[in-house]
Amino acid sequence: EKYEAIVNSARDREDFTSMGTVQRQLLSWYNPLRTKILTLQEEYFSKERKNKGANRYGPFLCALQPEKLAIITTHEATMVALKKGGGGATLMSMAMKIGEAVEAEVNVQKLLRRRMMQNRRDNADFKANKDDESIASNNNVSVSV
Repeated sequence: EKYEAIVNSARDREDFTSMGTVQRQLLSWYNPLRTKILTLQEEYFSKERKNKGANRYGPFLCALQPEKLAIITTHEATMVALKKGGGGATLMSMAMKIGEAVEAEVNVQKLLRRRMMQNRRDNADFKANKDDESIASNNNVSVSV
């Protein structure tokens, strides 16, 4: 959302020069990467899988939204390249860092989902207990004539 807002803002102002060099580079990677990830996710869920390897990486590729995966990939790739400096980053080190970051984000999403479900259950239990108490108190009311 943040990247799309930055691009739209710059497009509206017709001023891409106000963005920093690194930001422009990240944005130039973001849209094509997001589009490709979305295409691969759609192919994985379709009946006709063009790529046989999709059975192995498809579940991981579909674990997060394409926007999040694109952001994680661009940021991690940039960070690995910057840390390695003039020596250059190896594909393996970059792939490992991206994989670790994606795994961490998937775990965070799972925890958030569990917490949300627990909160829903707790709220439902609280409401049920409150309704039970209300019914019980209404049954114990005596009426004098």
